[in-house]
Amino acid sequence: MMHRQMTITLDETVYDALHRTMSEQQMRQFIKELIRAHVFTNTLDTGYQAMAADNEREAAIAFSVMGMQQALRGMEDEPDLYTLADLKERWQ
Repeated sequence: MMHRQMTITLDETVYDALHRTMSEQQMRQFIKELIRAHVFTNTLDTGYQAMAADNEREAAIAFSVMGMQQALRGMEDEPDLYTLADLKERWQ
């Protein structure tokens, strides 16, 4: 992949805030990822459309969902084995 150099101008307060929270390398990576997300927005859409058009894949997913539903059928009537009181640590 060929790299090109680009100079950007930022408001001083924005630059200072970035500089306080990350290194120069992290800033370069952050800006690159931010720009990439705005420039290549249709890449994900195209990928999702291709996946949705894949009838074999969609059939496999439907079969998987049906299998999971069958495996869990009737379990909603079973008593809960654990409660929140059984947790040693709770993630926020």
